Amino acid sequence: MLSEYQELNYISIITFTTKADLKVKTKTNVVYTANLLKTIRKYDKETVSDSVKEKVYKKLLSLNIDDKEERTEHVRSIYKNINEKNRKITENICPRCGGTLVRKNGKYGSFTGCSNYPKCKFTVK
Repeated sequence: MLSEYQELNYISIITFTTKADLKVKTKTNVVYTANLLKTIRKYDKETVSDSVKEKVYKKLLSLNIDDKEERTEHVRSIYKNINEKNRKITENICPRCGGTLVRKNGKYGSFTGCSNYPKCKFTVK
């Protein structure tokens, strides 16, 4: 959605509510919502002008779905995509590239993966 702003330095911050039990150790920022502001403030070097911030904000705001009917249709579309992906997996078709899903043995046991590996790395447990 922000392809016109490729020069921006994006920082990934993944946030969970305090109801979640975080069990990951990663270099990426994975934090509870209570720590979000503190995490954002770690990045004190300003690299974006106020005008660009405003343009990005307006762009993202315009993508919000405010209409109840549009939101319902959006959710319906998401479920349709999930069902289509599951149907393909059931038929041993890779939902990413259309290749054939095959049973493989790996370092951690057997799994189902795309026959087009390494070009396509889709797997199912």
